[in-house]
Amino acid sequence: MRQIIILICLLLMGACAKAPVVPDWIAGNSAEYSSHRYLLGRGEAASVGLARDRARADLAKNFSVKIQEQSTDKLLWQQGGEGLQGLQTTISRNIQTQTNRLIEGVQIAETWRAEEGGNYHVLAILDRLQAGNRLRARINQLDAETTESINRARSEEALPDQISAARNALEAQLKRRNQQTLSLIHISEPTRLLSI
Repeated sequence: MRQIIILICLLLMGACAKAPVVPDWIAGNSAEYSSHRYLLGRGEAASVGLARDRARADLAKNFSVKIQEQSTDKLLWQQGGEGLQGLQTTISRNIQTQTNRLIEGVQIAETWRAEEGGNYHVLAILDRLQAGNRLRARINQLDAETTESINRARSEEALPDQISAARNALEAQLKRRNQQTLSLIHISEPTRLLSI
């Protein structure tokens, strides 16, 4: 009888020592971190630090929009009269917009490792509402900069100063276009471009 009890205890202990439960976010959608509320990034590596970096990089793929533009404008201003033959101004523009600032707020939500010696799995999350609020705030800031530059262009008397202020307004709107594209991709309420 005693041997039977020991055998039953051993079977129960063996049944309790199940394989670890794999979190749902590793293989697909997460019940706790809905893709409607969060942008998700997953990473896997032998070290936890590298797995976190990979999860952040996976999430950052959502923000792959980038604007690169390069142009040169030349202005020749001639005025009649003695001694003044003309004024030549060259204006160059080189815009490269990065999205690194837009992924502020990324959090490491989960870390899981199946067994000693196995790879680490990491889940990075970004709350869509918070990211949307940051994007809208940046868009509003760029609109304010544009309006200020347009007003300055209208109030300047010298043509080169007018052109410089108008160029600043244009550059703010190009940066805004990048923000707008991100908000259209990831945020449900698009905003419209400010007309110049």
